[in-house]
Amino acid sequence: MGAKYFFLLCISIASFSLSAQVKGKSKHLVGTWKYNEGSGYEIWTFNGKELVGAGYRSSKVGDSIKVEDLKLAVVNKNLIYTVVTNQAMNEGNVSVKHQFIGHKRKLYFVNMENELPISIRYAFGFFSKKRMKITIQLKEREDTKVLRLTKIT
Repeated sequence: MGAKYFFLLCISIASFSLSAQVKGKSKHLVGTWKYNEGSGYEIWTFNGKELVGAGYRSSKVGDSIKVEDLKLAVVNKNLIYTVVTNQAMNEGNVSVKHQFIGHKRKLYFVNMENELPISIRYAFGFFSKKRMKITIQLKEREDTKVLRLTKIT
């Protein structure tokens, strides 16, 4: 009987320590997410203690182009969301990096550098974790951009 409780204690400690690396709802991000508008998809994977993602956009001829690198990590007990976008300019490709800090257990991130976008919020469906909504606020007191995604793997 004592061995059974010891085994359960070891499993619960191991699962708690693994989940302490990346907080709560962010674990639902792992997988491939397709934009409902058909404009592209995002792929999220675990890489050690952080989540790493990539955003792809689909062209009119059906090609996929990687447009952003995404990272979600715990730094000093804060959830940090990093987005590096690749933008084509006349001089060539230019990378722009934005960092956001998370609020508690929710996937709501505010820009740390006071640049645009101001905030990004990830929300999952109430009954299904296979539906996600990304809300991007570009400016104060203006409408937000809402992206809807469906998990395909």
